[in-house]
Amino acid sequence: MAKALYKDFESRITGNGATGVAAKLDVPDPTDAQLLKTYEMFNRSMLKTNFFKEDIGAIGYRLDPAVFLGQQKLPEIPFGIFHLVGRDFNGFHVRFRDISRGGIRMILSTKDNYERNRMTQFQENYGLAYTQKLKNKDITESGSKGTVLLRQGRGGMSKNHQGEYAFMQYIDTLLDLMLETEGVSSIYTEPEYLFFGPDENTAPMMDPAAYYT
Repeated sequence: MAKALYKDFESRITGNGATGVAAKLDVPDPTDAQLLKTYEMFNRSMLKTNFFKEDIGAIGYRLDPAVFLGQQKLPEIPFGIFHLVGRDFNGFHVRFRDISRGGIRMILSTKDNYERNRMTQFQENYGLAYTQKLKNKDITESGSKGTVLLRQGRGGMSKNHQGEYAFMQYIDTLLDLMLETEGVSSIYTEPEYLFFGPDENTAPMMDPAAYYT
């Protein structure tokens, strides 16, 4: 089933459409079925990825929020969601309109609170972006927010010292997806522009990011 779901992922994002794998996911074990159907939902929500690019700092996905969050009880479905996965971090970027602005926050953890931060990262990111949208109600731009959660190493050792490196991988991956550089697969037909600013633990990193090429 994992191989079949991967083929479905590859077929969808390269523009060849679904493979029909969804009809095969009603397996007897309910936990297995939920896992497989979540994987298939992820495939359906995929609009863009650098997964097949040879040289990448991190893997990035542009997801369709209406599919990815369609069953969730939320105040509003965002316009765009990006999910980024690196060796030292897990990242999101959420925006509520095509043109939105907001900062990127780096989440630092201890051994005691890392698991909680990991489990609540997307909810926190969504809440920050939605709050920024409400703050921006009187200006043209809507609200957005990004988060970079630094991972824990072996034995629960902090990777907080990898913050600058992880942040540049985050920026590099979003640039891949925005600019659709060579090797990026996309079925999204509109141009995208993301606007970033400083937030907690990222202010010193914004200048290097602005000049990054």
